[in-house]
Amino acid sequence: RGGGGLVELHLHNCALKDVGASYLADLIKAGCKFKRLDLGMNEIGDTGTAALAQAVQAEGNQLEYLQMRLNRCRNDGAKALAHALPDAQCQLKFLGLTSNVIGTAGLRALMEVGRWACSCF
Repeated sequence: RGGGGLVELHLHNCALKDVGASYLADLIKAGCKFKRLDLGMNEIGDTGTAALAQAVQAEGNQLEYLQMRLNRCRNDGAKALAHALPDAQCQLKFLGLTSNVIGTAGLRALMEVGRWACSCF
């Protein structure tokens, strides 16, 4: 570790929901240097997704990998992520959204962010 702290956290299928995702987002905004988060299968909806979208825009965040497969993200959450991706502070290189309930409007917002290839299918 060398004083660097925890950089990878796998919380697959932990029933985090929006509250847990928002708490993790607050940790990132407070300076936790997570590089990889696996939040798959946690019933995270638009509120938690939007909180995470704000966190990846926080100054100094280092999150490069965000796995959110098998959650409850819908159009609003996808739009929040799409808004965050081009932000200068966003370090994401991978965003996994497989098996959410994102509709056409959310998918369109993600695809309009041209430099991103996300796993939305």
